[in-house]
Amino acid sequence: MAWDGTGSSAAQLAGAAGHAVGVAGHQTLRAAKATGTRIGRFFIGVGYFFRGGKLFVTTPALWAFVLLPLALTGLALLGLQEATGMLVERLTGWLLGFASGWPEVVRWIVDKALWAAFSLFFHGAMTALTVPLTMLFGAAFFPALTRGVIRRTGGTNQGAPSWFRSAAVCLRQTVIVTLVLHVGWLIILPLLWIPGVNLVAAFGVGLLFNGFLTGSLVLAVPLHHHGVRGVGEQLRFAWRNLGFTLGFGMTSICVLILPVLSVRMLTLLPISPVFAVPGVALYLLTAPSTLVGAVLLHQRIESTGTAGTAGGVDSGGSARASGNAWSTRPSALPAANPASQA
Repeated sequence: MAWDGTGSSAAQLAGAAGHAVGVAGHQTLRAAKATGTRIGRFFIGVGYFFRGGKLFVTTPALWAFVLLPLALTGLALLGLQEATGMLVERLTGWLLGFASGWPEVVRWIVDKALWAAFSLFFHGAMTALTVPLTMLFGAAFFPALTRGVIRRTGGTNQGAPSWFRSAAVCLRQTVIVTLVLHVGWLIILPLLWIPGVNLVAAFGVGLLFNGFLTGSLVLAVPLHHHGVRGVGEQLRFAWRNLGFTLGFGMTSICVLILPVLSVRMLTLLPISPVFAVPGVALYLLTAPSTLVGAVLLHQRIESTGTAGTAGGVDSGGSARASGNAWSTRPSALPAANPASQA
């Protein structure tokens, strides 16, 4: 009888151990599936930026909807540049008036230092205004661009909001984008004071934060077109599809900033404006790639049924597939040793 009692205890332990291994195995498999899904979605989001550029380049009917706002943006920036030059000269001259009795060499050094400081400040502000100005001038055109892309990719515009409502959404996004570009990178500053966090890590956090915001803000236009009107709803959509949003948003912000910075730096250097042509040409391609790519990415999310849980794995990595395939409840696991049920 003692032997039977010992054997029963050993069977119970073995059954419990097997059940625990089963639970751990399912949890590990679920975590691996969630991680793989998030990584896959991230690169899909990256790819849709370039798919947007390809569709724009190969569809001349879409060109006017983007090139006209970009042309207006260029004219506005040229006017701002001239005004900035005059303002810098006036500010520098006014401040030098307080140093009228100083030696000429000191006045020359102060003059150059003030000119460089004011120029960098105003040109930095103009750099941050490039994308918001594009959206401001494009508010009247981007609803038509969204409808054109949807129509050419087999979608429908039935039930779409009126033009002026869509334009108002673009204006709202202009304000939000301006705040993001001016304030969003300030998240880096407190991180630099944390011991062990270097500039690269802080920049990475800033890129993730601004990439998510940029992706969600650009997706707002096609979301509004399909009935998702509130800012909170649009942010929740972006969060539920975090991998797609991060991949697309981070790619957009990195690729857009390159031509903008190159053009602004060239205006500060004493070289021919001809050298700014590559940056301008790149911006003429990257800006529409973001707008068209956002429409295509939204179609991808909707067509694959991933608008909510994205294939059963949400942004937090929890599996919600139907049935018991990915469930970790004990009833869905293989039964433990019958002896353990005694």
